[in-house]
Amino acid sequence: MKRTAFALLLALGACSPLAADDAPPAAPRPTEGPLPGGSTEIGRLVRGPARARYCGDVGFIDLGSAVDGPAYFFRRSDGRVLGRCGGFCWAPEQRPRCARECPPREWTCGPYVR
Repeated sequence: MKRTAFALLLALGACSPLAADDAPPAAPRPTEGPLPGGSTEIGRLVRGPARARYCGDVGFIDLGSAVDGPAYFFRRSDGRVLGRCGGFCWAPEQRPRCARECPPREWTCGPYVR
C-alpha cells in the first residue's frame, strides 16, 4: 500500500504544473560593477567611489533611499539617467513619473532591492 501511494505521488509530481521543466525561467540576477565615468550624467550625480548593481545595460545605485535619499537607474553604456527614484518620489507631483521609472521597463532583473 505504501509503495502504491508513493508511486502515485511521484507520478502526480511529474505531471504537476510546478514540475521543473514547466517552471517559468527565473529573472536574471543583478551583478555588481563600477559606475560609468565622472563626465556622464550619473557620474556627475554620484560623488566619490561607488558600486552599482547591473541588469544587462541598466544600472541601479541607491544613495540612501531608506532615509529619503535618491536612487537612480541609468544606462551603463553612456551613464544617462533612466529613472530618479527613492527620495525623489516623495513629492506628490513626482509619483506618476516614479510609477513609470522605478524601475524602468529596461530593468529585467525582477523587483529591485533598495
